[in-house]
Amino acid sequence: MIYSKEEKNLSWGNNLDLLNKIFEAFGYDDLTGEEYIQAVYKKFGDDSHPRLLLTEERINWIKSELAKGDACDKVIAQVCAQIRGNANGFLKTTPVKYELRDGVRLLYVSADVETRVMCLAAAYNIFGDERYAVRARQEMLAAANFPDWHPWHFLDTGNMTAALAFGYDWLYDWLDKGDRELIRNAIMEHGFTVILNDFDGKTTRS
Repeated sequence: MIYSKEEKNLSWGNNLDLLNKIFEAFGYDDLTGEEYIQAVYKKFGDDSHPRLLLTEERINWIKSELAKGDACDKVIAQVCAQIRGNANGFLKTTPVKYELRDGVRLLYVSADVETRVMCLAAAYNIFGDERYAVRARQEMLAAANFPDWHPWHFLDTGNMTAALAFGYDWLYDWLDKGDRELIRNAIMEHGFTVILNDFDGKTTRS
């Protein structure tokens, strides 16, 4: 990334204000938050899901390819077989627990949640087997009930926020109202609020 004619070594610890300005310039130059929300509503409607990477149109296209049997695109067939195989494996696992496996990070748990939820939710949308949705829900609710997503090592928080955001979106129509509210509140409390506080200099990290 080129932002100056001079070479500078910047760190979040010593150059927080400058890096925040750079981030704002690149991250928010084209659309305001309100403009982005309106663009999403215009494209998907107020209550249409999924929206993140997967869409109903893409899911239907994948299903139509698989319906071709031996004539199915080989890459699509291979990827979907892997998704189903991994999802079947995850059915045999138990939901994650809050633990710093290396004594420092929640990242390994966050990564497990992200992998499981995205795979299981994708498998449900593609194959329609409700067991995948049930197991993804268990994973999301377990993570949503964690006391925090360990913002002291911020990648942990980012991974967990992404995991539940994808699961919330991809399973939106299957989840009941109470599930959606719990997951949404967890994303806001443990994810976005922590991120915004950190961005504003109200960090909880040490």
